[in-house]
Amino acid sequence: KTVGVMGMFNKPGGFSEPEAKLAAGFTEFAAIALVNMRAREAVRQSEEKYRLLVNQVPAVVFKGYADWSVDFFDEKIEALTGYSPADFNTRKLKWKDLILPDDFIAGERKLAENWKADKSYEWEYRIRKKNGEIRWIQDLVQIFTDSAGKLDYANGILFDITDRKQAEVRLQRTSRALKALSACNQA
Repeated sequence: KTVGVMGMFNKPGGFSEPEAKLAAGFTEFAAIALVNMRAREAVRQSEEKYRLLVNQVPAVVFKGYADWSVDFFDEKIEALTGYSPADFNTRKLKWKDLILPDDFIAGERKLAENWKADKSYEWEYRIRKKNGEIRWIQDLVQIFTDSAGKLDYANGILFDITDRKQAEVRLQRTSRALKALSACNQA
């Protein structure tokens, strides 16, 4: 595929040394520009493949920071929370603002426990959506630290596990009812 043509023409008396250096410099500049253009296109294609992959994951992919601000990589966060990525991009809305207070305290303990170990953890907690609805979240997190050992950022994925948690509650109730019925029948 031809992406450009460069030509030089002879002139009467030939080229002076400064003219030859200028032409060589221009040729080198054009070659560098072409390499950069190809690199930008490769990055664009790679980013597009990444976006397609993230959109296929049945979870919300995020990058979080020490102040609890979060970057989300697709629009699925809005279905999960009622808030758009733009709401979080303002940095006024932090992820911790959605977590129920009791669960937040437990999560901070979990983070502290895993900080020095393998720098990854799984956390299940509840959030309050924009409309007030409570949802259960499973958060799988990998922590990244700077050279001083301080939190640089965390990458992770969020799953809505509300249906599973509700099924667990129903199963526990059924189990208790069966035990009570069994105790009545034995009496």
